[in-house]
Amino acid sequence: MITSLKNKKFLLTIVVAVTTLGLSGQSFGQAKATDIVGLKLGMSPDEARAALKAHDATMKIADLASWRAQPGVPASIAKIRGCSSAVPDGPCKDEIVVTFGHLSKKALFVTRVLKVGNGVLHQAAVDSLIQKYGQPTFRSSPNSLLWTYTAAGAPVGNTECAVSAQSPIESVTPKPQCGTATSANILAGPGALASEIHVATYEGQRLVDERALLVAAVKAHQEEIERAAKGNKVKL
Repeated sequence: MITSLKNKKFLLTIVVAVTTLGLSGQSFGQAKATDIVGLKLGMSPDEARAALKAHDATMKIADLASWRAQPGVPASIAKIRGCSSAVPDGPCKDEIVVTFGHLSKKALFVTRVLKVGNGVLHQAAVDSLIQKYGQPTFRSSPNSLLWTYTAAGAPVGNTECAVSAQSPIESVTPKPQCGTATSANILAGPGALASEIHVATYEGQRLVDERALLVAAVKAHQEEIERAAKGNKVKL
């Protein structure tokens, strides 16, 4: 199959855009940090594995899922999970999941669920989060804190960009106005104690770009098939 000059230019545009997705690293206003234990958006799978090991050398790291191949788009790794357990093969006391883009193969979404086992005061958990990320841009309840900024660095004082650490990134509606969004939820234990801390982070524009590239790649593949079919003659 001979690729047309027009299609070559289109595919080159996709390659350039994918590269941009992997290299972008804006500064987001008042946010003190946008990583989760050293895991940053835009990391490759190898970089994510190294960051997980640097966080906890005993953590079990596994490829959790893969994106299925689509027309014109090969299969690729979807998620890597790190799990720290108090006992061998036990439930995760510290679970970190990194979701990667189908085309860019860069980290799009990082989540952490840390079970503190009623050994931490609720206020101590809040203080630790504020020390890490700064004062929240919005706090919808004593248990829910948000650090959300537009691409220009302006704080977003509502829950428009909030996301749960237990929701897949596929369920998140891409919003380019959500420059960077970090959500934290503290699950209450008995009394003034906390039982779990959930944190999730993503960038709205990165999601928008990734999904647009995927749609464009599938469309380009279909158009190339149709162009080739036009040259086939059928004898009846």
